[in-house]
Amino acid sequence: MKKLLLLFIIHVFILSVSGQDKYLLLTRERNLSPSASSLKDVPAVIAYEIIEDHLIKPKPAQRRIREGMKVKVKTYGPVRSKFKGELDILNDSVINVGTISVNINNVRKIYVRTIFSKVTGPIISGAGIAGTIFMYPLFVESLTLFSGSALMLLGGLMIVPIAASGLIGCVCAAIGGIIYFINGNVYNTTGPKHYNPRKWQIHVVYNHPGTAPGS
Repeated sequence: MKKLLLLFIIHVFILSVSGQDKYLLLTRERNLSPSASSLKDVPAVIAYEIIEDHLIKPKPAQRRIREGMKVKVKTYGPVRSKFKGELDILNDSVINVGTISVNINNVRKIYVRTIFSKVTGPIISGAGIAGTIFMYPLFVESLTLFSGSALMLLGGLMIVPIAASGLIGCVCAAIGGIIYFINGNVYNTTGPKHYNPRKWQIHVVYNHPGTAPGS
């Protein structure tokens, strides 16, 4: 029985993998060298270049977006557009988002909601809300120190900023968790006309041996 179950799981896995003929591969360079914005930055840049020559260059960061996933795409252009729908890869340069065809070179941002973002977003937001409920009374209470003696005033000058920072952090976490839940992972992308090594490069990859990214 266990062998049959194992064979069934392996069979399902092979079918699921073989069915994913195409996917978008997003790559981005790691540890980019700093640029000299002023004369004082020049020694640091030179030192970085010397050290980098003796280190193994790390592989680019990679993310995969499979066909069939629901995505939201924002595009470049005189009128920036936003499309939502299921991802369908037509060829090396064009994708379908729902029923809309989008040129990959015109993609500005890709939003992908994953299981991780759907679970983590509410957790972050819940923790932020709980922290806000806890920190708000402490912040209000710390403000009363300013109405006391000189010693209490001195304590207020130290405690109020800490309480305010904690409260702001909790509020940001509550809002950020909601945004993360709605948007998922956000990839700022770039095409040949908008090249930026700090952003994600998009390649179409076919699940066939010997196929290079973007070929």
